[in-house]
Amino acid sequence: MQINKDMFRHSDSIRQQDRHNDFLSEDKINNSIRYFKVPAVKSKSDVLNSLLSQINELNTIRPVKNKVRSLYITIGSFASAACLLLFIWYFAFSFQTYNAQQGQNNVYYLPDHSKVTLEENSQIKFSKLFFTRNVSLLGEAYFEVKKGSKFSVKTKDGEVSVLGTKFRVSELSNGFIVSCYEGKVAVKYNKSQRLLLAGNQFVGEGNSIQVTKLEDPSKNQKEIGVFHHTFMNVNVSELWPLIEKHFGVVISTNVPQNKKFTGSFHTANLQEVIEIICTSLDLNYEQVNDSEYVVETDKQKI
Repeated sequence: MQINKDMFRHSDSIRQQDRHNDFLSEDKINNSIRYFKVPAVKSKSDVLNSLLSQINELNTIRPVKNKVRSLYITIGSFASAACLLLFIWYFAFSFQTYNAQQGQNNVYYLPDHSKVTLEENSQIKFSKLFFTRNVSLLGEAYFEVKKGSKFSVKTKDGEVSVLGTKFRVSELSNGFIVSCYEGKVAVKYNKSQRLLLAGNQFVGEGNSIQVTKLEDPSKNQKEIGVFHHTFMNVNVSELWPLIEKHFGVVISTNVPQNKKFTGSFHTANLQEVIEIICTSLDLNYEQVNDSEYVVETDKQKI
């Protein structure tokens, strides 16, 4: 095999040519630096700083902002904030109202699962947001409050505050009555404040304040619903078992069983039921104790 010597000579000549070109380039750079003159009006440090600044600007890649995308993000942020504000405004300034309906079971549950039983012609009102457990009351209601933050019942004459308890609030024409069955109740009336313990009753009327013992806390604690019935020419003997079962009492009577009664009831007050019956049938009644009554004819004692 014969080697081509011209091939090696050609490679050598190329390398020599490259070295010659590098020498010429380096020589040009050195000559340029050697004969570079700084303008008379500028110092060398100013010129150097200017050159370095220009190099940095050329080497820096400036990000290009996507204006359309930024606009969408801004609009979306404003829309989200507006929705949040509307949500908060709706619940903060919206109220739920419950009214006692005639002939219905007027038991309601609040957002915190506290239980409220409204008496006839009564009303409660509260914020739908219910962050602060505040209830406004008109009339009379029985409360079973779930334990948690402070729970307040406000009336036109005062305020009742609890943490978790069972109590009843009854409005008067110029005051209110608070009966505490479990836990503790803080009562504000006019400029006075009292702590009411279980088994006690607060009566504020006008400028008068009284705190007394409940006669029978275990009985009063029972949640007695409305006695709602209509009777048309019914034997009076059929009424007593219904009344006894509903109110948990015993009624003794010598009234003839075939005596007829016609009337309608919608009340949670036992004495009111008995008085209606006795007035319409010309009867008398007597309360023996908290759970026993005697009903008799007008002229004959039992």
